[in-house]
Amino acid sequence: IALVTSGQNIGTLISLLSAPMMARDWQAIYYSFGIVGLVWALAFGIFLWLQADRPSDDGSGWMPVSLPEKEPRSTRKVMLQLLTSRAAWAVYAAHFGHNWGWYMLLTWMPKYLTTLGIRLEGIGWYAAVP
Repeated sequence: IALVTSGQNIGTLISLLSAPMMARDWQAIYYSFGIVGLVWALAFGIFLWLQADRPSDDGSGWMPVSLPEKEPRSTRKVMLQLLTSRAAWAVYAAHFGHNWGWYMLLTWMPKYLTTLGIRLEGIGWYAAVP
């Protein structure tokens, strides 16, 4: 799990260091991260395609698994359970509060840093320090 989730943190670190340097030409941020994402998706797709052609005989390699058939549940019933569950509403409220605070921070952070006299071009180095 640590290996899988480490990519998110490494990507954030790379973004924090590189995005402010590209901020003068804001379109470059979108193009560069988009190209990196497409290259990654292509490489991952090729890797999976190559692995699918060679499953191992001893069962230790990647092989598709067939799951037992389950009785289908009513979508209406599941949605009703989600809308009437107190635990689900607690998750909705926590998610809403977290997102509201996070996006307010993201929206006002450049103005706050400019007021403090911090140049936005060099802020990536400060953000990358733990």
